[in-house]
Amino acid sequence: MTKFESVLHLPVDDLSERRKILSEELNKVIVEQITNDIRAAITKALESLEDGVEIAVDRFDWEFHPESDDEGGTDWWVNYVTAYNGDEVVDLYEYEVEVLHWNGRDTYMESLEDVIREILTDNKEDLFDQNVTEIKL
Repeated sequence: MTKFESVLHLPVDDLSERRKILSEELNKVIVEQITNDIRAAITKALESLEDGVEIAVDRFDWEFHPESDDEGGTDWWVNYVTAYNGDEVVDLYEYEVEVLHWNGRDTYMESLEDVIREILTDNKEDLFDQNVTEIKL
């Protein structure tokens, strides 16, 4: 069975209820899309570990921390990324992955934790707005 309704039954006269139903469905779609995208990016990062290095990770969690922006608002940034294998914490700083430089030609080594944090940060607005603080692989 799918997570989504194949047909939404929307009230015609009650616009508040109509908006509520549409918002709930949109939120489900956003959460599903970002978690799928993040899972794929994390899986790719785990597969790009140095030759012969494998780690078992089944979930990640993180926190958000606020930072003031130039316009008097607040940006929320991903912080304290933790990886787990069952109940055991996996130290991601022990592992390095080869990353393509922004120029598209060169590569360099970066800690797996930094790579995962960057993946999450690329999606921080949706993650924060949808209150997603954990992803299971």
